[in-house]
Amino acid sequence: MGEDNSILVKASVGTTGVSAEMKLPANVFAYLAPRIYRRRANKLAIESALLQKYLAGEAMTEAEQDYLPSASGAAEARLIREENVRRRAVEIAAVNAAELSAVQSPARLLEAIDSSPAPSRLSESERDWLAKFWDDAGLVSEEVMRELYARILAAPAAGAGKCSLQTLGVIRYLDSDVASMFGVLAKWAFNWRLIFAREVDLAAIGVPYKWLLELETAGLLEMRESVHVHLTQPYDAMRFGDWMFAFVGIEVPIKRMMLTRAGAELARVADLEHRLEDGFTSCRAVLRQGGGRVVYARLPHRRWLGERNDLTWFELPAEGADTTEPVLAGPW
Repeated sequence: MGEDNSILVKASVGTTGVSAEMKLPANVFAYLAPRIYRRRANKLAIESALLQKYLAGEAMTEAEQDYLPSASGAAEARLIREENVRRRAVEIAAVNAAELSAVQSPARLLEAIDSSPAPSRLSESERDWLAKFWDDAGLVSEEVMRELYARILAAPAAGAGKCSLQTLGVIRYLDSDVASMFGVLAKWAFNWRLIFAREVDLAAIGVPYKWLLELETAGLLEMRESVHVHLTQPYDAMRFGDWMFAFVGIEVPIKRMMLTRAGAELARVADLEHRLEDGFTSCRAVLRQGGGRVVYARLPHRRWLGERNDLTWFELPAEGADTTEPVLAGPW
């Protein structure tokens, strides 16, 4: 390359034959191979624009987040993926901040994620956890898995607890399809673990039996038919998203499925939306097995830790009944 960015081409015939040299303009390839030149120029322009957007901390679309690592070297791609997870975790914490402001300072929620503590302030177990987390999170490129790791990172700041190393090991081998299946099923879990809905109820909303088998193989679900839960206390109250259900006077074992420890931790940090109607369907399945009574109440927020007597309780509506005007529960 010459000082004026031109290209110097030299040629000779043998070692002692005629030689010649020619100076060509730097953009000669634009004339010799115009289509290749344009594609290359467009690629460089897109990469440059996306990199500037990324470094400026601007919001990026899913397609842009996927493209930038693929156009980078392995080390750079890993750093970009890790940063995408961290930024998404900050967004999740910000969304939760308003709801949890009565419990924790929103500024502290963001600070817990946005700034990394000095290594000297971390215990050995915390350093091991972070090393394992970023080893795995830096490899994910699919949106479903990126979202899952972001929620795991945001969970401690939002009061949802931290996933164990064992759970991180389970997630490492999940693919996006299984993770999506789990996201559907976990919306039916009471206390982030117990699933009372019958297989026929789950199949009706698109959770076939083969999904359950895949989730069991992945280490997220326990389907042993001999496992039962006893609801024998005066009332056993269980969380279900924004709701709480209390089971009254049920004194027989209730058949159910159960998320594993890893599944329960993921269900807690995923913070999925639970539909009230799905809670009704599950509770009716319980009543078919054990009689008794079910009442429910709406929680002030998902991390609520107050007294049950402070809630307003309603009777479980009969199947097919109008649910727009809930009936207040009597003494129970």
